[in-house]
Amino acid sequence: MLIISLEGLDGCGKSTQCKMLYDTLTERGFHVGMVREPGGSDLGNELRSILLREGHIALWAEAYLFMAARAQMLSELGEYDILLCDRYIDSSVVYQGYARGLGMERIWKLSDPSIADHYPDTTLYIRVPYETCLERLTSRGKADRIESSGVEFFKRVYEGYETLSDQDTNRWITIDGLGTPEQVHERIILSLKQRYTHLYMRI
Repeated sequence: MLIISLEGLDGCGKSTQCKMLYDTLTERGFHVGMVREPGGSDLGNELRSILLREGHIALWAEAYLFMAARAQMLSELGEYDILLCDRYIDSSVVYQGYARGLGMERIWKLSDPSIADHYPDTTLYIRVPYETCLERLTSRGKADRIESSGVEFFKRVYEGYETLSDQDTNRWITIDGLGTPEQVHERIILSLKQRYTHLYMRI
């Protein structure tokens, strides 16, 4: 099973691109699964509502709740040709490890058992300036607890993603997230064709 995760700031268009990629790959005849974090299971969806609602959550409590949701999602995972993850382990490393200051390496090591060897094969990083993401979120109206963390937090999230994408260019593919959804989707498909040449005719 090929695991492709999509990462980026809130408001980067990641979820839209995940759905568009799901539709394209399904149309090409692949058996595709799609999950989001937190979520992907009944328990995960309950934890999602807790994590995103207003109110204080201790930093380590937040980190472990994300790990718990991920572990439950993977325990109920079906068999697919390709699994698309709308956020995955790298979100924990960036948001809790870097932006919240808990330590990137520490979060990775603690999160490692929760993915049970289901490491992402490719991570598509939808890069959009944090200022643009904040503008998009503002235009939507009411933001959730994490989206409301402020400008400095968003800057740190952006820095975290830039750091990870620079460290592992074998797994990470940086996609310019500016433009229409269709333009961004075309960039993603082109990048996947270049990486997975054996799938070229079907993609």
